[in-house]
Amino acid sequence: MARGSIQKRTGTNGDTSYRARVEFPADPVTGKRRQRSETFKTKRAAEGALAKWLTEVERGTALEPDKTTVRELLDRWLTEVAPLTTRETTLVGYEGTVRVHIMPMLGSFVVQRLRVEHVEHLFAIKRAEGLAPTSIKKISLRLAAALDLAVKWGLASHNVARSASVGRVTVAAPKIWEPEQGTLFLEHASTDGLTPFWSLALESGMRRGELLGLRWRDVNWARGTVHVTQEVVSLRGVPIVQAPKTPDARRTVKLSATMMSKLKQHRLRWQERQAAALEWCEPDLVFCTATGKPVNPQHVRRSFDRIIAKAGVPKITIHQMRHSHAVWLLKGGTSVKVVAERLGHKDVTTTLNVYAAALPDMQDQAIDVLDRLMRPA
Repeated sequence: MARGSIQKRTGTNGDTSYRARVEFPADPVTGKRRQRSETFKTKRAAEGALAKWLTEVERGTALEPDKTTVRELLDRWLTEVAPLTTRETTLVGYEGTVRVHIMPMLGSFVVQRLRVEHVEHLFAIKRAEGLAPTSIKKISLRLAAALDLAVKWGLASHNVARSASVGRVTVAAPKIWEPEQGTLFLEHASTDGLTPFWSLALESGMRRGELLGLRWRDVNWARGTVHVTQEVVSLRGVPIVQAPKTPDARRTVKLSATMMSKLKQHRLRWQERQAAALEWCEPDLVFCTATGKPVNPQHVRRSFDRIIAKAGVPKITIHQMRHSHAVWLLKGGTSVKVVAERLGHKDVTTTLNVYAAALPDMQDQAIDVLDRLMRPA
């Protein structure tokens, strides 16, 4: 039967702490002594932990003492488990979150001694550093995924990250251009080497990687559509072609006659470049380098920033061109369902969550419509 005790300890600086310790039955194979101990700031906390441990022993759910650290657990999660269900490009982002934000503060903790207060302290520090709420949420998700593994492997009794409060995560209105600002940008982008990339970005709402992955075989000239089938992303600085992140991202987007005309003009220039090139690596990419290779997404961002500076329009990100496209359509009366389909959202809930904050005047428009309908003749 397990035995427990609490020992009061006084440090050299006079601070008092309480060490709870449980003596487990000896290992039935080796005969070695087994125990679990932890130090707490208050006697009440130590008594609570001791009672919990003794109950677990009585129920047969007590964990074997283990010294695996959070750093070791995260390393195993990143190298052994996450790659089984995560694409390499996404995994790079996971690694950045873990190594920059989690390991420095929590890496040295023994998993079995990690508590909710430690995790919430990490979140508080990150908030004080000015990290965005959505980024803190990502920290929580990555840590929780690793601790799920600890519970599964019997290294922890429960997942403290899932009990920790991240704080309120609000969705801010996306930063966008007004239509006239988009027009001004396109005027200054007319001589850019990626033309008509920018026009297509604003008209289609496609992501940067989807635009760079577009092939001529994906353009339906008769129907005036483009079909999203792949994307170009940067993996450790090198552009690679891969399938869309989700099944819903595979979609068909309708374009205007003007946009289709721009694509036809671009195809003529593209064919001239292909004929003049000594070698042509990728035979079908609509937007490519001088030798047909995929364009590095970072090169696109630098070009974008140069055009913004030249046009004098508000600085936004390339992804916020997609937001601009969506808000323009919604304000123009396009149904949320159609906008969701153009963007490749799984359902309209995602669209509403992202863009509701950008459309504060749509309630007023709805009331105006109702007022006209209900007004006596």
